[in-house]
Amino acid sequence: MRTEHIIDDTLKAAAEAALADVHDRVKRVEGTTIYDPQLNELLRPLRRLTLGAVCFCGRNVCWLAIDNAGAFVAAFQRRRPARMRHGGVADCELPYQANSFPKAPWIMLAETGATTVTLEDVKTPGYPIRLRLTCRGCGAEHLTRNTTRLTDFLTTISTGKSKIGLTD
Repeated sequence: MRTEHIIDDTLKAAAEAALADVHDRVKRVEGTTIYDPQLNELLRPLRRLTLGAVCFCGRNVCWLAIDNAGAFVAAFQRRRPARMRHGGVADCELPYQANSFPKAPWIMLAETGATTVTLEDVKTPGYPIRLRLTCRGCGAEHLTRNTTRLTDFLTTISTGKSKIGLTD
């Protein structure tokens, strides 16, 4: 089963439209704005994509995908085995074998503090506002907010790339 997606002109256009909406209307995609109906409709065709995030040292740090419940960019260290991937947040490796989770699997993994993706704001209810992405190669820590992750995700797609470059 092919799990890597080609960034075609349709996906580029969808990313450009969503990026314009973030810049022109929504501004910050934090808190309740992650549920904005107009923005979420623009993001719909992009929810099946999973993009790698690469440290400035060149090493893959994590995978990013737009969560199905809102305009929130989920981050997770490992993907499921290739035969079990379906794209987007469904690619996230499960924290344990179970049929249901009280939270999204990627949040549960970040809460453990044992992966390259950890929560910066441990007392934030619901979706975490800031995530710390740590490179296992050089040890660099990239502190990200959802607005930055979403903007980087959309910019990467709109330029036809499939890897997000982490800069700080």
